Amino acid sequence: IGLIFLFGAQSLPVIGIQIENAVRRLLTLEKLAEGDMSAGGTLIRLNTRGPRVMKKFEESPLTGFGFSNEFMHADDFHVGNQNILLHSGIIGYALLHFFFLYFMFKMFARSLDLPPEHSYKGALRYFCIFFPAWFMLHSSSQQFFSYYQTVQGGLIFALFFCSGALLYEKSRHEE
Repeated sequence: IGLIFLFGAQSLPVIGIQIENAVRRLLTLEKLAEGDMSAGGTLIRLNTRGPRVMKKFEESPLTGFGFSNEFMHADDFHVGNQNILLHSGIIGYALLHFFFLYFMFKMFARSLDLPPEHSYKGALRYFCIFFPAWFMLHSSSQQFFSYYQTVQGGLIFALFFCSGALLYEKSRHEE
């Protein structure tokens, strides 16, 4: 089946280009393994972007720079976790992550309290698995999690957390 997909995908130019680019990108990881922090100039967030943001962060590590002009001039969305530190400092970073951990803990603890046959047990655990994966994927290469959002990002977060809250409440009332 995989070979059929591969050959079929090659006949569509758009998919063929994507496969070619993906293979080319994977080959740059060899350079990273050999010690080239930029992976042939394709991964500057490790040796250029990240250090630049962290240098500014060192000026106000406890509270960060908030929504100041200094933050707006130094921010870089390609280094998500470092940018959160720059924006909110260690205190804000800890508060943001505490909220995420609290959300996951409440969902997981609630799933443990439910009997095995309860219809929401699996869905509650899904939130506990999905969120860390979502966070790791989108905070290592860009900033999606922060104290400010685009309209689209805000709607996605609102949908996710409201769905989780609704599921949590419904699971309490349908025991």
